Amino acid sequence: MKPDLCPVCQSRSTVEWYAQDADVTKLSFNYTFTPESRKTFRVVRCRSCTHAFCSPIPKNIYKNYEDVVDEEYLRHKKTRELTAEAVLKVIKNYMPSGTLLDVGCATGDFLSQAKNVDYSAEGLELSRWSSEIARKRGFKIYRETLQSLSGRYPKRYDIVTLWGVIEHFADPGQEMAYINKLLKRGGLVALWTGDVNSIVSRLFGRRWWYWQGQHIQYFARSSLKVQPH
Repeated sequence: MKPDLCPVCQSRSTVEWYAQDADVTKLSFNYTFTPESRKTFRVVRCRSCTHAFCSPIPKNIYKNYEDVVDEEYLRHKKTRELTAEAVLKVIKNYMPSGTLLDVGCATGDFLSQAKNVDYSAEGLELSRWSSEIARKRGFKIYRETLQSLSGRYPKRYDIVTLWGVIEHFADPGQEMAYINKLLKRGGLVALWTGDVNSIVSRLFGRRWWYWQGQHIQYFARSSLKVQPH
């Protein structure tokens, strides 16, 4: 069997961490958590950069998000808005104004807060249900891949944000290259994701909440710093 290729640093010095226990036909791609949601595809760890990733993964797994309807997500709107307010105060220190793209913008809560502090805000969202809600709130929403968008609008944005998104990319290095193409010179990327090397992750092991079937990349601070291939 050919060794797994790390999608971050391209090393084949990898080791299996967890065997697959997920069934893609039973996985949840929304915020309704069930015992099945915690199961994952086979997880491999890179010895070189410490990145953990699922291998193999179903082809075009991103298409699972297109038909998602997530009523549970709506219940946490206020929490997301408060978090966005705090995050935007930090972003303002680095980029006081400009055009912002929120990748995986869902129903537009972050876009709403960005607009409130005078950013020109647009979103990218694959879910038909979520994107329609965001559009009804008055936002320009793209229902397409980063590859497609970057081909049409190179150097369009001052800021690109990804909140809990990068762990869903089958090829994070390539997707970040598309984001780089979308950014103006001197542009800013802001994101958050789980830290697989964190104390909480190490304490809880397989019970760490970030182990979810819809997550196929598990970054550490070290692997986030690796240059895209």
